[in-house]
Amino acid sequence: MPLSLRKRIAAKESNRDEISDDPDGDQIRLLPDFTQAVSKQRAAFTEVRGLLRNCEGVRYGLKYPAILMITTSGGHEASFSDPKLAKEFVLNKWCARLHNGHVLETRITTDQAEAVAFSTLLARRLILFSWKKAAPPSHKRWVEEVMSHLKLEQLKHTTRGSIAKYYKVWQPFLSYFENEFSNIKIT
Repeated sequence: MPLSLRKRIAAKESNRDEISDDPDGDQIRLLPDFTQAVSKQRAAFTEVRGLLRNCEGVRYGLKYPAILMITTSGGHEASFSDPKLAKEFVLNKWCARLHNGHVLETRITTDQAEAVAFSTLLARRLILFSWKKAAPPSHKRWVEEVMSHLKLEQLKHTTRGSIAKYYKVWQPFLSYFENEFSNIKIT
């Protein structure tokens, strides 16, 4: 016999489980809703779950109240109650999601993943600006574009007091630029 609306409300208010039969005779178990705090904790894992959707051979799920369980095809398991730790783990171990949805399987830091996303964003921007031209933009032009935007990145990190982080992330690219394109002046 199905639960009446009054019984459902009473079960929800009393915060207890209620078992009932549906019209087909199957048993239905009504559980209380998540509290607002638990809902916020679970919602904090949305970004990490988005990253995991693009990783092949990885299964994941949220356990109550808000614990992210990750299982690989090899049987390795990991659980996280902190979304920041889960994100860093996913980016370091399996995949870094780029802005266009492609997945790069490698072990890189979160900062490096952001640098890759930033530079590919500039590459796509350059392609869009020249999509009607007969020839695609050159690699040299993309490097110039990244270098011109790095001045803004450096300014951002300087104002935030994280200039060491800027050099840690961007020094490999800056060194490459100095070695390969030493004749180019960026204004």
